[in-house]
Amino acid sequence: MLDLDVYEDERDVVVLAELPGLSEDEIEVMVDDDVLTILAEPSLGRHKPEGHCRVGRSFRFLGVMRLPCPIDPDRMRVDFDHSVLMVRLPKRRGREQS
Repeated sequence: MLDLDVYEDERDVVVLAELPGLSEDEIEVMVDDDVLTILAEPSLGRHKPEGHCRVGRSFRFLGVMRLPCPIDPDRMRVDFDHSVLMVRLPKRRGREQS
């Protein structure tokens, strides 16, 4: 399981996760029915020198959480910098809430 830090302000719900050793293309962020899912799966064999074989099990980091309020998934922003993933989820405003 992935440890997630969550906070919110007047406009957004913000989720942070530390993912050391991963690249941005190994991370998938999804929102469905106010549930956030973060899947991180390292590509173990991608950095092997010519003529070498890497043996081992693949592993995944998974974080799933119900969001504390309705959000607008179309305006979600995802940043990955220095091994920290930040997902910024704008809250639905007034009439947009369902």
